[in-house]
Amino acid sequence: MASIPPDLIEQFACGNGVLVVGAGLARIAGRPGWAELFEPLADRIGLPLERRQDPLKVAQYIENEIGRPALIEQVQEQIDRPGLAPTEPHRQLARLGARTWVATGFDDLAERAVRERGERTVEVVRDQNLPYTSSEAVMILKMYGDVQQPDTLVLTRSDYDSYFHRFPHIREKLASLLLEKTCLFVGYEVDDPDFNQTLKQVTPNSRSASSCGRREKKPA
Repeated sequence: MASIPPDLIEQFACGNGVLVVGAGLARIAGRPGWAELFEPLADRIGLPLERRQDPLKVAQYIENEIGRPALIEQVQEQIDRPGLAPTEPHRQLARLGARTWVATGFDDLAERAVRERGERTVEVVRDQNLPYTSSEAVMILKMYGDVQQPDTLVLTRSDYDSYFHRFPHIREKLASLLLEKTCLFVGYEVDDPDFNQTLKQVTPNSRSASSCGRREKKPA
């Protein structure tokens, strides 16, 4: 991961920084990316290659054909497995001291990296979790759910499209963070159409993701 500019480090030091960490960072730890995650199930149902361009749609096809339990089992096998541990980039980010992370992966690598530094974390995956956040703990807002809570996982196109209807208070919180804080995007392509669609849903009159604070390019 590239070095972080001093002025950006200063933003985190004064409590104005938010880390937006995508699933791309977990690939360094050995976790499969979106394109690879459901490939075995796509093969199982005989999904044509031309229908495999959008991972959310791929997951939707699979759910429609063989049911949601198969999707969840695949995620648990690939994400919640022995040996998957925080990487040096995770630890480098944790050293910034951010009090808020927005994570779009299903894994727990962000919170584990923070806890390694002796800090407490509070994971937010539902609206009901928000009242229990505090300045004494690092908030990990897990936008697409937690593998340990299967009912929270955002896997399919319909999950994604209905997310903010199900969790309106998380939408409000995310809007506040994106508009009021300095955002550092890591492990995420900020020109990704799905993420920019999310940003427009959260902040309809806002700028594009690439102009929200600073960003790190997704690891290769």
